Amino acid sequence: MRLSRRLPGDSPSKNFPTRAILGAEGTTMIDRPAWAEVNLSAVTRNIRYLKSLMQPGARLCAVVKADGYGHGSAAVSRAALAGGADRLAVAFAEEGIELRRQGITAPVLVLGYTGPEGARRAVGWGLDVTVLSADNARLVSEA
Repeated sequence: MRLSRRLPGDSPSKNFPTRAILGAEGTTMIDRPAWAEVNLSAVTRNIRYLKSLMQPGARLCAVVKADGYGHGSAAVSRAALAGGADRLAVAFAEEGIELRRQGITAPVLVLGYTGPEGARRAVGWGLDVTVLSADNARLVSEA
Protein backbone atom coordinates (compact mmCIF):
# COMPACT_ATOMS: atom_id res chain seq x y z
CA MET A 1 0.00 0.00 0.00
CA ARG A 2 1.29 3.46 -0.80
CA LEU A 3 -0.17 6.75 0.32
CA SER A 4 -0.04 9.36 -2.41
CA ARG A 5 0.28 12.20 0.04
CA ARG A 6 1.83 12.02 3.48
CA LEU A 7 0.62 14.25 6.27
CA PRO A 8 2.68 15.27 9.32
CA GLY A 9 2.77 12.44 11.85
CA ASP A 10 1.79 9.71 9.40
CA SER A 11 3.81 6.52 9.52
CA PRO A 12 5.40 5.07 6.38
CA SER A 13 3.08 2.98 4.27
CA LYS A 14 3.44 -0.77 3.83
CA ASN A 15 2.50 -3.40 1.30
CA PHE A 16 0.34 -5.93 3.15
CA PRO A 17 -0.25 -9.47 1.83
CA THR A 18 -3.90 -10.27 1.30
CA ARG A 19 -5.74 -13.61 1.41
CA ALA A 20 -8.53 -14.26 -1.03
CA ILE A 21 -11.05 -17.07 -0.53
CA LEU A 22 -12.29 -18.44 -3.84
CA GLY A 23 -15.70 -20.01 -3.38
CA ALA A 24 -17.25 -22.12 -0.64
CA GLU A 25 -16.44 -25.42 1.06
CA GLY A 26 -13.26 -27.16 -0.01
CA THR A 27 -11.85 -24.19 -1.89
CA THR A 28 -8.29 -23.00 -1.94
CA MET A 29 -6.87 -19.96 -0.21
CA ILE A 30 -4.54 -17.92 -2.39
CA ASP A 31 -1.88 -15.76 -0.79
CA ARG A 32 -0.81 -12.88 -2.96
CA PRO A 33 0.41 -9.38 -2.38
CA ALA A 34 -2.16 -6.66 -2.86
CA TRP A 35 -1.51 -3.02 -3.57
CA ALA A 36 -3.89 -0.20 -2.78
CA GLU A 37 -2.85 3.32 -3.56
CA VAL A 38 -4.83 5.87 -1.59
CA ASN A 39 -4.88 9.41 -2.86
CA LEU A 40 -5.45 11.40 0.32
CA SER A 41 -6.18 14.54 -1.70
CA ALA A 42 -9.04 12.62 -3.33
CA VAL A 43 -10.35 11.62 0.11
CA THR A 44 -10.35 15.29 1.11
CA ARG A 45 -12.06 16.33 -2.16
CA ASN A 46 -14.67 13.57 -1.87
CA ILE A 47 -15.56 14.56 1.70
CA ARG A 48 -15.76 18.21 0.65
CA TYR A 49 -18.09 17.21 -2.22
CA LEU A 50 -20.32 15.12 0.07
CA LYS A 51 -20.54 18.06 2.48
CA SER A 52 -21.64 20.30 -0.41
CA LEU A 53 -24.60 17.97 -1.02
CA MET A 54 -25.76 18.06 2.59
CA GLN A 55 -28.32 20.35 4.16
CA PRO A 56 -26.90 23.25 6.19
CA GLY A 57 -26.23 22.10 9.74
CA ALA A 58 -26.05 18.40 8.80
CA ARG A 59 -22.94 16.66 10.10
CA LEU A 60 -20.75 14.11 8.37
CA CYS A 61 -19.11 11.18 10.18
CA ALA A 62 -16.20 9.48 8.40
CA VAL A 63 -15.86 5.79 9.31
CA VAL A 64 -12.17 4.91 9.61
CA LYS A 65 -12.39 1.52 11.35
CA ALA A 66 -9.98 -1.32 10.55
CA ASP A 67 -7.04 1.10 10.23
CA GLY A 68 -8.89 3.19 7.67
CA TYR A 69 -9.82 -0.06 5.90
CA GLY A 70 -6.12 -0.89 5.78
CA HIS A 71 -5.02 2.48 4.45
CA GLY A 72 -3.85 4.11 7.67
CA SER A 73 -6.49 5.45 10.05
CA ALA A 74 -4.56 8.56 11.08
CA ALA A 75 -3.80 9.59 7.49
CA VAL A 76 -7.35 8.91 6.27
CA SER A 77 -8.78 10.66 9.35
CA ARG A 78 -6.71 13.78 8.75
CA ALA A 79 -7.70 13.83 5.08
CA ALA A 80 -11.41 13.42 5.93
CA LEU A 81 -11.26 16.13 8.59
CA ALA A 82 -9.46 18.46 6.17
CA GLY A 83 -12.39 17.94 3.78
CA GLY A 84 -14.90 18.92 6.44
CA ALA A 85 -15.84 15.70 8.23
CA ASP A 86 -17.31 16.66 11.59
CA ARG A 87 -16.45 13.46 13.42
CA LEU A 88 -14.92 10.03 12.98
CA ALA A 89 -16.14 6.53 13.79
CA VAL A 90 -14.24 3.35 14.62
CA ALA A 91 -15.30 -0.21 15.47
CA PHE A 92 -13.51 -0.61 18.79
CA ALA A 93 -12.28 1.62 21.61
CA GLU A 94 -8.65 0.64 20.92
CA GLU A 95 -8.93 2.09 17.40
CA GLY A 96 -10.18 5.40 18.78
CA ILE A 97 -7.45 5.44 21.41
CA GLU A 98 -4.87 4.96 18.66
CA LEU A 99 -6.31 7.99 16.83
CA ARG A 100 -5.91 10.02 20.04
CA ARG A 101 -2.32 8.80 20.36
CA GLN A 102 -1.74 9.99 16.79
CA GLY A 103 -2.95 13.48 17.77
CA ILE A 104 -6.49 13.32 16.36
CA THR A 105 -8.70 15.51 18.58
CA ALA A 106 -11.96 15.43 16.58
CA PRO A 107 -14.97 13.66 18.11
CA VAL A 108 -14.68 9.87 17.71
CA LEU A 109 -17.61 7.44 18.03
CA VAL A 110 -16.98 3.79 18.92
CA LEU A 111 -19.55 1.82 16.89
CA GLY A 112 -19.13 -1.63 18.46
CA TYR A 113 -19.93 -3.04 21.88
CA THR A 114 -17.77 -1.61 24.65
CA GLY A 115 -17.40 -3.72 27.80
CA PRO A 116 -16.50 -2.41 31.29
CA GLU A 117 -12.75 -1.95 30.75
CA GLY A 118 -13.22 -0.66 27.20
CA ALA A 119 -15.81 1.85 28.44
CA ARG A 120 -13.43 3.16 31.11
CA ARG A 121 -10.64 3.51 28.57
CA ALA A 122 -12.92 5.09 25.94
CA VAL A 123 -14.28 7.66 28.38
CA GLY A 124 -10.78 8.35 29.69
CA TRP A 125 -9.60 9.11 26.16
CA GLY A 126 -12.62 11.30 25.37
CA LEU A 127 -14.34 8.90 22.97
CA ASP A 128 -18.11 8.60 22.50
CA VAL A 129 -19.50 5.07 22.74
CA THR A 130 -22.54 3.41 21.23
CA VAL A 131 -24.98 2.08 23.83
CA LEU A 132 -26.56 -1.22 22.81
CA SER A 133 -28.83 -1.97 25.77
CA ALA A 134 -30.00 -0.63 29.13
CA ASP A 135 -27.35 -2.75 30.87
CA ASN A 136 -24.69 -1.40 28.55
CA ALA A 137 -25.91 2.16 29.22
CA ARG A 138 -25.50 1.61 32.97
CA LEU A 139 -22.04 0.17 32.45
CA VAL A 140 -20.96 3.14 30.31
CA SER A 141 -22.46 5.68 32.71
CA GLU A 142 -20.40 4.17 35.53
CA ALA A 143 -17.16 4.43 33.53
